[in-house]
This record gives sequence, C-alpha cells and structure tokens, in this order.
Amino acid sequence: PTPLSREQCLRCVASANYGRIIYTVGALPAVAAVFFGLLGETVVFDANPMSPLAAAFEGAVLVFHTDRVDLATGDAWSVTITGRAREIGARHADRVDTSPLRVALSPEIITGSRATVSPAG
Repeated sequence: PTPLSREQCLRCVASANYGRIIYTVGALPAVAAVFFGLLGETVVFDANPMSPLAAAFEGAVLVFHTDRVDLATGDAWSVTITGRAREIGARHADRVDTSPLRVALSPEIITGSRATVSPAG
C-alpha cells in the first residue's frame, strides 16, 4: 500500500457516503455503520438517540473509517480519521426527542493508503 496525503485522504472520503464509527462502551471497542457527509474536514453523521453510540460520543475520541475497492479496475483505498465528536444542532432537554442526533467528528489525525488489488475477471 502507498500512503496518502491528508488532502488525498479527504478527496477519497468525499467520494464515499458510508463508513464505520469505532467507539467504546465500558472500555470495550464497538463499531457502528453510518451514512455520512463531509463538511470541509469534518465528518458529519446521524446517530439514533437510543443507541449505545449516542450515549458514548459526546466529547469522546472516535475513529471513523471508510474504504472503497473497485474490483473492475483493481483500485482500492482506505482512510481512517481520529478525532473528537460533538453534537451539532439544537435539542430540547425538556422533552423526549427520538429524532436522530447530528454528530460532527473533527479530525485530529487523518491517515490512509491506496493499493491495487487483482481485478475481477
């Protein structure tokens, strides 16, 4: 695999819309699949307010990972973003709200690599 620059990593992430959030529950690792968007360098995704992820993210360090493999061309990349998460948007503490939490993950570390795999054939 060939390492990617920060800018190359962000271009790859911008071309995707599905990834994984890695977080902890009781000091054990957990993974949640998410659809996401990229605003500048910030990964934005929704979390179910009743999920373990929603209970674990505020101010926590999370890891986001996305990748893509194009079996037709053999092009593959993988990007990992580590940073702190925070809820964005207004919520009302005096009512039960089941709407998704909008979460922003601000990157502190961005790493990635590109590789070539054997195309399908």
